[in-house]
Amino acid sequence: MSTGSSTGPAPSLEGKAACVSVWQQFFTALPDYRNALDELLVSEDTVTARGRSYCATEKLNGPALWRARVKAGLIVEWRVTRGISTDLN
Repeated sequence: MSTGSSTGPAPSLEGKAACVSVWQQFFTALPDYRNALDELLVSEDTVTARGRSYCATEKLNGPALWRARVKAGLIVEWRVTRGISTDLN
């Protein structure tokens, strides 16, 4: 799975175990991190969600857009963009 964010390039991860490990580390380090989704759009192989993150770490607190690209039932790309407009298109 390739990952990315608006704050810079992110490493590419492969395999479920690697992804689960990174997410476990993330949520252990930031136990108050939460997402509230306002809108969800599914278009062919892409799922896009608009909303905001809540976190005491200011860099992670605020509006965001999440995109997942799916192939053969698996997430092949995950991207988060912070401080986005509210338009999903």
